[in-house]
Amino acid sequence: MGGKVRQYHRNPDVGRWKETIESIRSRLGLSDQPGQGYPTHFVLSIIHLESSGNPYAQNKIGYTGLTQIGAQAAETIGLKNYKAALKGDGPLAIEAFFRHMEEPYMIKAHQYDYGAMAVAHNLG
Repeated sequence: MGGKVRQYHRNPDVGRWKETIESIRSRLGLSDQPGQGYPTHFVLSIIHLESSGNPYAQNKIGYTGLTQIGAQAAETIGLKNYKAALKGDGPLAIEAFFRHMEEPYMIKAHQYDYGAMAVAHNLG
C-alpha cells in the first residue's frame, strides 16, 4: 500500500502549487498553528491527490468529503468545474479552498489520512 501512495506526488505542477499556497496563506494571514488556519502540507496533498487521476486517491478524498467542499468553494468564485480548475487554473482553486473552508474540525479529523500524510512526506 505504501508504494501506491508514494507515487501520487509525481506531478510537475506540485512545486508551482506549493509556491502558490505559500503566497495565498501569507495574503490571507493563515497559520500552521493549531486553530489558526490549515497546514500547508495537508491542503497541498488534498489538491494534489484530487488532481492525480488515481482512482484510489479520488476515492480517498471522496470519502473524507473534501472534494465536495472544494467544489463548492470553487463554484463560489465562478469556477464551474473544480477538477478543470485544478488542471487549468490551480491557484484560483487553491485560493477558493482557503477562503471557503470553514469547518476546521473536518481538517482535524482527517489530517492523519494515510495518503495525505504520505504525499506531504514525499514533498519534503
